[in-house]
Amino acid sequence: MQNNCRFKINIITLLIAMLLISSISYAQQHDQVKVYYKQEKPGQFKFYASNYSYAPYQIKVSFKRLKNMNLSLKLPYYNIIESQTKEQYLFTATAQEGQNYRFKYQYQYSIGDPRETASNDYKYLLPYQHGEKHKVTQGYNGSYSHQNTLALDFAMDRGTPVTAARGGKVVKVKENSSIGGASKVYNNYANYITIYHQDGTFAKYVHLKYKGAKVKEGEQVSAGDVIGYSGNTGWSQGPHLHFEVFKAVKMGAQTIATNFLNYKQQSINLKEGKYYYSYHPGQGSINVQLGSKLNNQDYEGYSKSVLHTKQLTLEPKNIDETVVLFIKNGYDQKLEVKISFKRAINITTSKEIPFSMVVPETTKVYAFLIKPQNYQKPWDYSIEYSYQLPSKTK
Repeated sequence: MQNNCRFKINIITLLIAMLLISSISYAQQHDQVKVYYKQEKPGQFKFYASNYSYAPYQIKVSFKRLKNMNLSLKLPYYNIIESQTKEQYLFTATAQEGQNYRFKYQYQYSIGDPRETASNDYKYLLPYQHGEKHKVTQGYNGSYSHQNTLALDFAMDRGTPVTAARGGKVVKVKENSSIGGASKVYNNYANYITIYHQDGTFAKYVHLKYKGAKVKEGEQVSAGDVIGYSGNTGWSQGPHLHFEVFKAVKMGAQTIATNFLNYKQQSINLKEGKYYYSYHPGQGSINVQLGSKLNNQDYEGYSKSVLHTKQLTLEPKNIDETVVLFIKNGYDQKLEVKISFKRAINITTSKEIPFSMVVPETTKVYAFLIKPQNYQKPWDYSIEYSYQLPSKTK
């Protein structure tokens, strides 16, 4: 009976904690902009707005109830409130003389100024340190959580440094969550950093670890600066970094496609399933090895002496999503090896299958490459092989 009571108490405690975290997140967002009024004299109310953020905000004010009152303008009221505005006058509501009056107002706000023009040719840095390589696990309009969203997910171990893809001012930081999971119910629990760029666009870095921000709101950062550490908070199937760039539209936001600088200092678009090296100008050359670029010529003539073990084995070496297959002959005589697939799902090979070759004694040689046929779909395989002394004709 005592154990059951403890279980119930723990469940209640967890629910209260989740509600508190949700309330904290809401308050952090809701305190950015406020619309309020001051009574100047009986029956006269002046409305103001304050924007405590380091970015401009759009506001829209309307009335749920307005009885026997005149306004100094037409509704709904819309305007842009610049960053760090303490008190901006909006309009006046005045009661009709000798009448009982009543009013109740509401307001909405959205980050950014839609009048600013986004630059379409800016080359962003990949949002991780110079020389690192990460896989794009979900691309634009991805099937898992990017429907109708131009965002990118990078596979990234928890605690990996995240860098600014473009310089700007930090306008939002959330790092108080330690909750995450593969369900939409966790959507509001993601930690993130939002940076405001010179052309009016914003970059958002999401799923950071608890207390994983290295910057504060109002701080100016340069492209390539470490701003935080990756994690697995919010709606997430596993540790990764969600990156998106968006611009303001009227009372909303729209994600936009971006170009990135690759290790050849070229402008590229990223594709789901591929690996990409981050290049930060001025930080030296990068030793590049991409599995998708490998071919037979890279291993032509490969031969290495091995110990006499009286065994023949296949040795796969994974480079990104590419498997480089080697044959290791530990016998003291050459053998003819035949390789085929028991199972092959969405794969392609660099040599014809079934494959056969004669492998010299106590030698390791290159066989062929195995790659996904479509990098955006699951792939799998199972190999079977046999070996024998070469026929006399060979």
